[in-house]
Order: sequence, then C-alpha cells, then structure tokens
Amino acid sequence: MRRYSEAVRADVRRRMSPPQRQNVARISEELGIHVATLYK
Repeated sequence: MRRYSEAVRADVRRRMSPPQRQNVARISEELGIHVATLYK
C-alpha cells in the first residue's frame, strides 16, 4: 500500500474542505490517487 506524505494529506484535506470544497473526482485525477483512498 502506498503511503502519502503529511504535506499531500494536508493539501487534500484543504481542497476537500470549505470554502474550497473541490470535486473529489477532480482531485483524484489531478493527484493520481484513487477516489476511495481520498474518502478514507
């Protein structure tokens, strides 16, 4: 299983939270991380 750095995790949390709240599918595509992984 691939592990992501704390910087990547913080970026994803920031992008998924208000006020930005970006589309999860778009974040997944841009970062190359599966959608299910982002929801975990």
